[in-house]
Amino acid sequence: MDKRPHELESHSACMAAALHRRGMSFGAIMARRRPDVPAEVWLAFEAAGRHWFFRYGQLWVGASPSISAARHINAGTAAVTTSKRATKALLEGAGLPVAPGKAFAAADRAGALAWFEAAGGEVCVKPDGGTQGQALTTHVGGRRSFETAFDRVAAGFSTVMVERMLEGEVIRVLCLDGRSVATRLDRRPGVLGDGSASVNALVAAKNAVRARRALPGHVPLSLDDTALFYLARQGLDADAVPGPQQRVWLSGSSHPNQGGDVVSGPPGLHPSHIRLAEEACRALPGLRVAGYDLLVADRRTPGNAWVLEVNSSPGLTFFHHPWRGPAQDVAGALLDWILAGE
Repeated sequence: MDKRPHELESHSACMAAALHRRGMSFGAIMARRRPDVPAEVWLAFEAAGRHWFFRYGQLWVGASPSISAARHINAGTAAVTTSKRATKALLEGAGLPVAPGKAFAAADRAGALAWFEAAGGEVCVKPDGGTQGQALTTHVGGRRSFETAFDRVAAGFSTVMVERMLEGEVIRVLCLDGRSVATRLDRRPGVLGDGSASVNALVAAKNAVRARRALPGHVPLSLDDTALFYLARQGLDADAVPGPQQRVWLSGSSHPNQGGDVVSGPPGLHPSHIRLAEEACRALPGLRVAGYDLLVADRRTPGNAWVLEVNSSPGLTFFHHPWRGPAQDVAGALLDWILAGE
């Protein structure tokens, strides 16, 4: 194996650092998981008598050094979680709270519109598959807005999820074999007013801090059409001056890759929310390493929480490099789990 850690993406670099701290050898290899996919750079190492491969949260294991002979640590359950619709059905069948909604074919805008109008109130429109917050539109209220949001998803995806709009914070719980090992809050992109600076100036100032800190995965804020849409919802525009401590949202997606802020180990998180994620683990047998996204109305009190999504290839970077809060060594926890015989 060629030891080239500089070629590893940030999630794999976190794993490489954990291996290095334990004095374990590793390498960066070019490999194809299947003949029909391009070669990619993977972190490769040996542990507990087996060969392991890691890239962007995907953990594969095999008996030989060939990645083509390896399997995803979550086996067939990993494929189930690529569909929000299928995951929601399993969780709902287990009696767990999920956002009410329905999936529609991209060609069935009329059916989706009929459901939206019958449901009343605002909805969230997003792709059925995991997209790191891409093509997501929240707080969709009028017919024209709904059609625009639906068409935005339908242009690139075969299935569109429409869900009732629920308010709260997005909490990611990372679990190994059904046990929580780390939590984080993914906060929507935004700025905090000071009573004198415009939204434009606040965004520029925050981006300057982003550039100075250079945290992996935390992208600059943008005053694009999405941001202007959410500003208008708050009665603001780019030149408006928010009041002191006024939180101004620029997107409906809380994913860090869309400009969100990660708060590691959010303070005051009630243990019932962690238990909900662990219950979701049991509802998805075979899911050994996973991230569970919860929407929590009040993180400090029990109840009013829903399971939004399940990620069978959860990233590590944002636990190690949060915007706020302590770094959490989830790569080390994952490696210890492997070494213990997982």
